[in-house]
Amino acid sequence: MTYDTISQDSEGDHPAYVSYDNGRSFQTWNVSGSGEISVDGIDCNSSYLYIAFANQTHIQWAPVQDLNSFTLASSHSAIYDQYGGIIAGTSGVVGMAEQNGDYYSNYATGLPQDMQTAGSYPVSYTFYPLSASRHSGADFVSGSYHIGMVDTGNDTCRFYSMTSSDRNPSSASYVEPGCNRVSELGNLPALTGTGSAVLTSYRNEAGTDGAVLYSTDGGQSYSHLNLNVWNDAGYIADIEVD
Repeated sequence: MTYDTISQDSEGDHPAYVSYDNGRSFQTWNVSGSGEISVDGIDCNSSYLYIAFANQTHIQWAPVQDLNSFTLASSHSAIYDQYGGIIAGTSGVVGMAEQNGDYYSNYATGLPQDMQTAGSYPVSYTFYPLSASRHSGADFVSGSYHIGMVDTGNDTCRFYSMTSSDRNPSSASYVEPGCNRVSELGNLPALTGTGSAVLTSYRNEAGTDGAVLYSTDGGQSYSHLNLNVWNDAGYIADIEVD
């Protein structure tokens, strides 16, 4: 768990926290350097925790079992460096970057010593990332990077499925299920899954209405989940699987 910023010094005001005993107790941890960093993206796999932040090299990581031992990336070749989120796969990292209103997929295979650019997404689509607003329509599920984007101009959502971190989005597989149970589509608060199942939620701009889509074929097609048991105003902000 972190604040929007993480102290780079154990004496700072904003340490981060980790539990290794199912939440019974927590330890603090800090990132590399001095001062504080703003968290532009954060994700982990079973081995490493990755953080994207506004700095010359933009990425740092640490072993999950030793979160006071961060390594800074040695370089950052991708010229698109305003990260909105990162996705940790088992053997690579995808970073969602924005530059002048255009969206790009940055990547590293293995540890992200140097992030490269795989290609761009359609300009009319917007990735609402895990940033200050905490909307996260992306995750690594059973060997694929699943990335959701929305076009608020025509209330359309698009979900990409990429099996490798270096895949150019222009040639990646995607589907456009009907996110049509709300008007004035806002963003995708959650996406997760396990096995061949993928679940994602979407909401309207005001946050007063929402719906959930699910896939049983690894994101190749989606259907709406029946939420008739819940009649109040609002939306599904988070989805967890076990």
